[in-house]
Amino acid sequence: MHIITALAIVAFVHVTLFVTDYILKSCLCLPYMEVVNHLGLVIKPFQLRVSTHCFNRRLAKWSYNNPYFIKLWMSLGVLVVLALIVPSIFLLAYNVVHWLATSPSPSDKPGSSADDTSNKPPLLQPIVPGVNLSSDELPTYIITLLISSVIHEAGHALAAVKEGVNVDGVGLIVLFILPGAFVLLPSDAMKSLRPFPKLKILCAGVWNNIALAGVALLLAHLLPEFSVLLYSRGRGAVVTNIFENSPARGPRGLFIEDIIQDVNGCAVKDSLSWHECLLTNLMETQRGFCVPDSVVSQMDETIEHAAVGASGAVTCCRKPRAESVGSDHLCFELLTDVSDDDAHLVPMHPFSCLPARSALSRSPVVCKGTTECPTDHYCLAPSVGAEERLLRIARTPMSNAWRVPAVTEASHGQRKLSDHHATADHDGNETLITSELRRQLQEVKGKIAQKIDPYVNTRSLNNEESQDSPSLAKGNDYAKYDYLVETDDGHTDDVEALPLFNDVLYLGSPALLFQTVKVSDYLPRNKFISLGWIEELQEVCLCFVKFSGALALMNMVPCIGFDGQFIADTLVEWSCIGRCDRNDVRIMKAVITAVGTALIALNILVGISSLSITDAPPHTS
Repeated sequence: MHIITALAIVAFVHVTLFVTDYILKSCLCLPYMEVVNHLGLVIKPFQLRVSTHCFNRRLAKWSYNNPYFIKLWMSLGVLVVLALIVPSIFLLAYNVVHWLATSPSPSDKPGSSADDTSNKPPLLQPIVPGVNLSSDELPTYIITLLISSVIHEAGHALAAVKEGVNVDGVGLIVLFILPGAFVLLPSDAMKSLRPFPKLKILCAGVWNNIALAGVALLLAHLLPEFSVLLYSRGRGAVVTNIFENSPARGPRGLFIEDIIQDVNGCAVKDSLSWHECLLTNLMETQRGFCVPDSVVSQMDETIEHAAVGASGAVTCCRKPRAESVGSDHLCFELLTDVSDDDAHLVPMHPFSCLPARSALSRSPVVCKGTTECPTDHYCLAPSVGAEERLLRIARTPMSNAWRVPAVTEASHGQRKLSDHHATADHDGNETLITSELRRQLQEVKGKIAQKIDPYVNTRSLNNEESQDSPSLAKGNDYAKYDYLVETDDGHTDDVEALPLFNDVLYLGSPALLFQTVKVSDYLPRNKFISLGWIEELQEVCLCFVKFSGALALMNMVPCIGFDGQFIADTLVEWSCIGRCDRNDVRIMKAVITAVGTALIALNILVGISSLSITDAPPHTS
């Protein structure tokens, strides 16, 4: 389900509940009103609230069973929170000043240093479904936010019971789709407390959030150390997810559980090196491949007059549907190490139209010039646009990818590969990436001066037409394929070409491949162990760090309606006992709260301004 559709359904449910509640209460429907009062249900526009007294006795029991621990824990919380209030205010102020200093002016060109600096996300950034939050991440974020809020309010409740303040009730609240918790404390009892016991209650929620964020951060860093018995690392980047509209999909494309080990001669050991290899290929010019002379002489389909296309790529092949030329054919340019004056000494045409997979299956070496190739080999690089790269991705298949038949030279002319355009696939089905992928993608785009559009002219060389692909439907005629494996024991007449036929060929922007293929460092040691479990648990831990840390930060600053306001008011009253009159105390409270509220509001505006439609994949038709 598209995330916008899901949000529309949630809005419809809220409106329906509010209208129904209003009608039933207006009609004095007694059974309904009894149920609402029993549940403590309050329905407002796009807001639901439920409260109960069921936990009052249990809270008192927990408080009295561990009196010394709770007393020490709450006292330590007061000291930590008071020590962090001033640094939190300076941190938020720095965030605003830094954004004002680094925000690009209209005269700044894309790719400038100011533009690169502005790509860094602000300290506080709103989570907006459909912009920087995908539907896959939404359940995790909602659950972690709810747990963080419950732990925050549990701190207030336990501290209140410990200090002799009765809890009037606890409950849950839903603001549209955002869940939260709350505790009802009698205001008269709170006002009658001395300053330090009152601070224990007010700081308990913030302190619990700080502790939760610290534990989650520690667990996220220790998980790799604890995973050595279940997972192995350093063998490559393990594919854990391929987005539905990724050009890397296809019968000869990537599969979940494939181990990526090389990209155009760049070794891949883990997810970091996978990203670095894609960035290297993105920044550098298209690399060549050492193709045997025999392959060129037997498979060349070059037309007489080559032409330069609009993208800057040389076109030396007939149209894809022309006779004897399949859509897998590419125009390869000869990379020589001789000067232009000696170009006539090279014994071959500067451009050759070759079937990409058949040519590269005999080309194990990546090169930048013919001198780097073995004897009787030429360094040929596909002529692609400035925004494209031809990537050969070496992988160790762990799925059924090895079952896809290889095509021999005899059938290369009849082999037709269908184009896979990313812009068409993204129409109406936008794929949202995680914040980490989006951040790295922005860094990639920034380093090439915003010249790349990862959704332009991308196609896969790994998709065969459905009537010819045995992996897409059952009952296909397998006899029309010539297999490289001739015997049951796996022997073949072409040992060198066999592993290269397992390679994935990708033509397009490396940024789109980076965006739509999710990889992991952890390879399960046993087939019963879940793939990507470590990353998922780390992601949950980092969600707790984000939400619990954000709750702590916003409740430390004296913002109206938050814990910080009441903490600041208590500190002002405590410090002004016997020194200031009530009017001065009231003015000081108002000024401090106004400054803190303005600071929070400015940081939220900075976060909103950093969001744009370009953060999500573009929608084209």
